[in-house]
Amino acid sequence: MGKFKIFLLSVTPLIIILAIGCFIWFNHESIKIKAITKNLKVIDMNEDHNQALDVIDYAKSKNIEIPKTIINFDTHSDMFITKEIHPKYGADIYEWLNEYFAKNPNAEELYYIMPIEEARSKKMQQAFIEKDVADMVALYGNSIKDEKNINPHVDKIPFIQYFVIDTNNGYMTEYIEEKDKSRLNNPRYKKIKIITCTEKTLPDFKNKNVVLSIDFDYISNSGFDTIENFKNNKTPLEIKLAISKMLSTMKKKNIRPEIISLTLSPFYVPDEDIDQIYNFMEDFIKYSGQKDALKKYTYKCEKPRKTLKEERYEGF
Repeated sequence: MGKFKIFLLSVTPLIIILAIGCFIWFNHESIKIKAITKNLKVIDMNEDHNQALDVIDYAKSKNIEIPKTIINFDTHSDMFITKEIHPKYGADIYEWLNEYFAKNPNAEELYYIMPIEEARSKKMQQAFIEKDVADMVALYGNSIKDEKNINPHVDKIPFIQYFVIDTNNGYMTEYIEEKDKSRLNNPRYKKIKIITCTEKTLPDFKNKNVVLSIDFDYISNSGFDTIENFKNNKTPLEIKLAISKMLSTMKKKNIRPEIISLTLSPFYVPDEDIDQIYNFMEDFIKYSGQKDALKKYTYKCEKPRKTLKEERYEGF
């Protein structure tokens, strides 16, 4: 028997095992996605995270009510304190949630789910507790509280904060009762609740309608434009496992949204992971039984970046 035939016979069982394994994995993931999307009305895969605002506007155009709660899987909070949204161009990728809460009267609560690796990083925990009093700062953890009163271990206990947002311009400050209680009598201002947590500390959402937003730098992050240069660049196998875990969490915690936005976030997602993430997003929509909602967007990332090389990523 020739060497090639011997080699072929030796590797055939491995190929069969891998093929069966892949089939089982995809079949298992499709079951999770179908469970998560059982109440789905609108789903969209997009490039920049502020394009979630286009998805929300599209849902409203279809007379879909925007619920009280939004769940955001992300390495970044995508909210800014003491910063107004640009009156002409609207929110950029790092502040889109300010505009989301400002423009949607029913929206009052955010569950910001950060990666477990980020939550357990000592450097990130230190950044989390540090009081940030400068103007125009990103919401990461502590805003104005005494540092000794902040527990950064959001993988064990969720960190809950309340803010007041100006619905005219998205300007947000931490809620202080003696100062803000009377201000809330003015319909221009709104109190919002932000819960920073991880998959582990996420509560059950049974019978609760939510918006679901997934920024896939939550799964694998290059460190681009990220606080403390935090990097969470995963291998293809680690990406598969992280996605599977995220889906299991959503299924187990009864996350059944009517509106879903899936964001690729190029450059935040490492270049070598783009294809794998993109293909999963396509599979997610396929298994949901719905169609990708949008092809054109009002919002885009305003920060100068290199141009995406792949034509298929244009015009999400």
